[in-house]
Amino acid sequence: MGNNVTFIASFPHAKSVHLAGDFNGWNPEKNRWQNRRRLADKIHLSKGTYQYRFVVDGQWQHDPANNTTKPNPYGGLNSVLKIG
Repeated sequence: MGNNVTFIASFPHAKSVHLAGDFNGWNPEKNRWQNRRRLADKIHLSKGTYQYRFVVDGQWQHDPANNTTKPNPYGGLNSVLKIG
């Protein structure tokens, strides 16, 4: 059993925005948003805890709307989402 989760972000000056996380093998090309500045991506996820980041114009960053983060091995933060 799982849930449809919608990721939403707004980067009004971006040329491209992607979503990468442990749910897609950290591959930003798997979730490239059609509207390059305002993103909304619906993904089916099972119960569990997931980490993700946005890739905005090639720069990896955590979700500014999600205060739940975890340090990653590259000196940045991953956003954390818990389902169920």
